[in-house]
Amino acid sequence: EPNWIGFAFENHWLSVYNNNWCSRVTLQMHEVGHNLGLDHSGVVGNDYGDMTGLMGLSYRDDDKPVMCFNPAKSYQLGWYKSQSIEWNPLSDKQFSGTLVGVDDYDPSRANSNQIIVVKIPNGATDYYIGYNRSKGVHRGTVAGRNQVVIVEQGEGFSKSTRRAMLDKGGTYAIPNYRHSGKKLVVRFTDLQNNQDEAKVDIYFSTCVPPTCCEGATCVSSSVSDSSTFEAP
Repeated sequence: EPNWIGFAFENHWLSVYNNNWCSRVTLQMHEVGHNLGLDHSGVVGNDYGDMTGLMGLSYRDDDKPVMCFNPAKSYQLGWYKSQSIEWNPLSDKQFSGTLVGVDDYDPSRANSNQIIVVKIPNGATDYYIGYNRSKGVHRGTVAGRNQVVIVEQGEGFSKSTRRAMLDKGGTYAIPNYRHSGKKLVVRFTDLQNNQDEAKVDIYFSTCVPPTCCEGATCVSSSVSDSSTFEAP
């Protein structure tokens, strides 16, 4: 077994593969990802541990698993720009909207309510929220299938850290968001349209929808409790 399988240079044309690994599609895309300016996708304690996308681990199969990149890398690449937004809870207040997977990207939906990635600014590192729909070009995602995925990453060539994978009803909390003294909550509120649409609410814990509503997008909705995560 080789002690290396491939490497590539950031923002460069060169990627190199060791022996038969040149035919492994996930490694090809991983190394080309580096050529495109992407660093690794990990979890706490494992720089390659985010298996929702291609910048985590690579696999031995020639032609699978079929998948794309996590929300942070997708936003960085700008491929879904017409369906990606930056949302500042301090100024924009509550967000209530519909997230869809990368296979449902459609440039004609610009400015629609079907969003691929929501970026939440947070200073040195930002949060990226996406619906990890297991379908079409992303049908082989290894982790977090049909869950709302929350990833933290800095600007430019930067490793991403997956913070949460939410089931319907699950929440992720960021205490003292940007030193505001407020707890910011991301909630996977509902799953609709044959699992193609994830309804997501982003709000401060002092104003919990649907009983409290602030901002242009807030709507009434129902939710049942599920998994709860909190930022470190």
